[in-house]
Amino acid sequence: MSTHRPKNGFTLLEIMAALAIVATALVALLGTHLKSLDLAYKHKEHTLVTMLARQKMGETLTIPFDELRSDSGDFAPGHPEIGWEMEVSDADIDNLKEVKIIIKMPDGDFTLESLVARTLVE
Repeated sequence: MSTHRPKNGFTLLEIMAALAIVATALVALLGTHLKSLDLAYKHKEHTLVTMLARQKMGETLTIPFDELRSDSGDFAPGHPEIGWEMEVSDADIDNLKEVKIIIKMPDGDFTLESLVARTLVE
């Protein structure tokens, strides 16, 4: 006597193969997502540092030319963990100073350099 089984289902082997394929795809997608989050964080940090350096450079433009000196500090209270140094040196040309702003981050430094000129009004 032969029993006849219906063929309208999946075998355990087919289910295991499908789960392995889905698991592999999910691991790849999760890795891509984590990399994307890491890049977004680094981009946000780089943008913040650039904005702080430009802000500090803008502040130096409000200082009279003769009073422009090297200085340092931090960005408290908003960002006390981020420090800054301003290095001022005379350039090779009269009435011109080189200003270097160095932003001190916990994981590395960022530098912005510019030249500041004295304008003579007669």
